[in-house]
Amino acid sequence: MKRYIIALVALFAATIATAQQPLYVIDGRKATAEEIEKIISTNIESMTVINDEEAKAAYAHMGNTENGVVLIYTHKESDTDEVWLAADVMPKFMGGDAASFQRWVMQNIKYPAEAIEKGIEGQVNVRFIVGKDGKVDTNRLMFLDQCDNILHQEVIRVLDKAPAWTPAVQKGEIVEVQLMIPVVFAL
Repeated sequence: MKRYIIALVALFAATIATAQQPLYVIDGRKATAEEIEKIISTNIESMTVINDEEAKAAYAHMGNTENGVVLIYTHKESDTDEVWLAADVMPKFMGGDAASFQRWVMQNIKYPAEAIEKGIEGQVNVRFIVGKDGKVDTNRLMFLDQCDNILHQEVIRVLDKAPAWTPAVQKGEIVEVQLMIPVVFAL
């Protein structure tokens, strides 16, 4: 079994050098070529190759999945203190996903009067973390846009009052997951 795993790791590492490489994900995070080359085979708990279109679509937010996705899970003392980009069971918002949450946010946004007066509009792209308690941690938000702070403050206000999600689960453990939504302000 050990030789089989070593051969698989060598094969995956060799694939990195080619233009047709799959997306590599180690412990829920997109892996760099250096991480794949340095992985120690005895630390691998499981490895899965994904080629079906629906499954590949679930990882498309992490990178190019055209040539498949290789999921590698390693032995760790505790995976549960990390923030994951993808988990075995993703968090649910009122029975839905991030799109359901985005709709809820848009329904609760109040266009700031100051932004209306100044003619400020734009798309606020906010990255957020759904905690182990299911709540959005507004202390760890990241804005991925150049919008005015007035719009950011309104997004923070709404996210701060958001109902709790059903948290994500990875290997039977509740984990934190990072998600991103766009919030559009248009006059």
